[in-house]
Amino acid sequence: MAIEKDRHEDGLEAFNVSKWKNILWVFLCDVERGVPGWGGFVSVTGDPPQHLTTIGYYPAIHNPITEYKTVKECLRFAEEATHQVGQEYTITTFDLGVCMKAYPLIWKEPEMYQKHVILIGTFHLTCAHFHMIGKKMDSCGLTDVLLEAGLVGSGTVYGVLSGKNYSHAMVCHKTVLESLERLLIKRFLEHTGESKYFNSLPETAKVKLNEMKSSSTKDKLNDCIIDPDILGYIRRYCQFREEVSNGGFGKTGQFWIAYMDAVWLALQLHESVKRNDFLLYAECILCMPDLFFAYSGQNYAWYLTMFSVFIANIDQTHTGALELIKLEAFSVA
Repeated sequence: MAIEKDRHEDGLEAFNVSKWKNILWVFLCDVERGVPGWGGFVSVTGDPPQHLTTIGYYPAIHNPITEYKTVKECLRFAEEATHQVGQEYTITTFDLGVCMKAYPLIWKEPEMYQKHVILIGTFHLTCAHFHMIGKKMDSCGLTDVLLEAGLVGSGTVYGVLSGKNYSHAMVCHKTVLESLERLLIKRFLEHTGESKYFNSLPETAKVKLNEMKSSSTKDKLNDCIIDPDILGYIRRYCQFREEVSNGGFGKTGQFWIAYMDAVWLALQLHESVKRNDFLLYAECILCMPDLFFAYSGQNYAWYLTMFSVFIANIDQTHTGALELIKLEAFSVA
């Protein structure tokens, strides 16, 4: 239990650091000063991959993927490929529909599949998460915001709210999220009596922020995050944000903060894949079932909960598999 507790604490720390970096990006993001958008910011401030992923193809199986016999063949092909490269564990990623077939096979024959690790694919998970956000925001004004802002047309808004149009949904939710964060920052400045954010910081901290604005790099981002003055400012904003989330400024603000947190969670999962950050990945997986439980996404709710427990205990059940997972098993470079 001590190991699980330590890992959860490490995951929570990784989650908080990611949150601080994202909040700093919102403060700094200014097109005229050259700070990239969120996706570009995550890329330029992360570690470049040491090598590109090798893409290969299995033999075609002319049967539906959701049949048990098809999944069994996929696992067999994956195991053979794993043996060819001398790897101990076969790590396979499926979307949930296939995972619901693969997991029972593994549970039924644990000895046969004792060297198999099944991961839930993050692409379909993000789409399903957007669908839950769409359910949460149904008839709450988000559709009007998207249409009035010209982000979507009447024919594509359903694809955004249902999560079926991934690219449109990602763009729309990121845009609305950034806009809401900027409105909240404006309210934060009014609350603190400042005319402009970061005005109260010492000159040494402002120099670091200006360098970050002119050229966003991993080292400069880390310098900003470990600076006690900058981090203290970000934490004060997060405390104000938490006060809004707890209803301190009314029910409307509390509701929209819940939407913003749900979108940030999807982005942080995306960030964990781009950065190959396992601790952040595990913490996001742990946090996601709540929304699925609340809005009738039972399959994802149940299997994500099970998957979180599996990740927490993987050292005991699959000794050595965690190191393989951390070597970009859930990422593609």
